[in-house]
Amino acid sequence: MANYGGMRYTNVVFAEDEEGLPPGWASHAAERHGFAPDANAVSLVFANGMTNIRRRGAKKETPEEDTVNGLWRIADFMRTPNLAGLNGWEQGTPGILMFPRVVAQTMAGLGWSKAKIREFLWENSKIPMAQMRRAGGPAWIEIDANPVTRASLELDPWPITMKPDNIVLIVAGGSHPTNSYWLQGYSPRVIGREIRVPEAFDRLLADADRDLGCGSDACMI
Repeated sequence: MANYGGMRYTNVVFAEDEEGLPPGWASHAAERHGFAPDANAVSLVFANGMTNIRRRGAKKETPEEDTVNGLWRIADFMRTPNLAGLNGWEQGTPGILMFPRVVAQTMAGLGWSKAKIREFLWENSKIPMAQMRRAGGPAWIEIDANPVTRASLELDPWPITMKPDNIVLIVAGGSHPTNSYWLQGYSPRVIGREIRVPEAFDRLLADADRDLGCGSDACMI
């Protein structure tokens, strides 16, 4: 019944809900990595934390108000000077945001594209430089190896990533509207690879079923 399981240890593996994508929303593999829409692919991101965010309101709001309120709550969680995203400020990702299909479809029906959602979150998760200084953030930015990241010290407020497209937005999880999931990143790159099975895969499956599968009167393990 839960939207998402807990990230109890160090890893989380999940499938994108491609069937639940609203019309016009590309899959992550196609959008981020340029793979064909029907490709089997895997992405790897280094995430260092997760937050389950209540996205839905108290049922007193209009759908439009509910959507914007939920995005503001998400942006407020993203707007934190922990500098986890410095490692990938230019080309990596500050994290992965997961929406369930019912939320994505509702938002799309209200005119929210992936690009518009990213732009809202990017703009409204910027951190005032006074807050950055209070938390000691500039000292870390000054010693970053990337000159593009160091140059971001001139920005006030400071964006948690160089551009909106760096935010990974995924439709995934159970079909329930209450929660969204923010996997904070510490990721210099988002690595994508297409998955190809061996040419003899069907035979290998048959061999495995023969050797390890269930027989007529017993199941060998």
